[in-house]
Amino acid sequence: MVQKAVVMAGGYAKRLRPLTTATNKHMLPVYDKPMIQRVIETIVASGVTDILVLLTHSYAQPVMELLEHGDALGCSIHYEYEREASDVGNRIMCAKRFIGGEPFLLMLGDSYYAKPLNLERLQYPHMWVMPLGPAFDDFRKYAEVELSPDKKQVIAITEKPTKQKSGIIQTGAWVFGSDVCDLAARMRRSEGVPNEVQVRTIVNHYLAHNKMWATMLPPRSFLDLGTPDALLQAGILAKEEAHARRLTAAE
Repeated sequence: MVQKAVVMAGGYAKRLRPLTTATNKHMLPVYDKPMIQRVIETIVASGVTDILVLLTHSYAQPVMELLEHGDALGCSIHYEYEREASDVGNRIMCAKRFIGGEPFLLMLGDSYYAKPLNLERLQYPHMWVMPLGPAFDDFRKYAEVELSPDKKQVIAITEKPTKQKSGIIQTGAWVFGSDVCDLAARMRRSEGVPNEVQVRTIVNHYLAHNKMWATMLPPRSFLDLGTPDALLQAGILAKEEAHARRLTAAE
């Protein structure tokens, strides 16, 4: 069972300007809760309560003031901070001490998941994928995934396709082994110069070695919240879910 999670909550959020001109995008509301709070609640509901939040650039303080040490959310929250936004490989290297020798959940802080993730008995490296309907969100934002016939292994990924083929997208969560820290370090040092290492760089490395497994999520259960349209869509979904819970509680 995965027991640790790392949340990427940095970046410049250019797609959401001017909403993010004077605030951290992870503080933007998704219906009645800040985006980052929903991410943490999803992780806790998935069974992980030891969480590292990676912060960069300006406006890190509001996130820390909201989450504090995680007591109110049923978890333990730690922080790492860099003033300048850097690549994912560098941020994973910063998390090495927290990760230790354990597998961990890596989640993007601008992700909306309607349900918890099942982290039991996973083969890793692992990712969550979802069929994306044409009316739900812009497919060009997402990496498209091709799966093996049994739907358990990823065999190819196309970054930001111009048209849909499989209709299955990569979402914003992965489970990696602790070896990914050393892998990221080697990738950044290759050819003797610092290289930018993103999640796709790491995923493509594992794909080249036929080592990337997947879990299929139900349709309409994930959104990348990096655009105003997706933020609005997630707010509508969250409102519908809250209304359904109230009706169930009243029965």
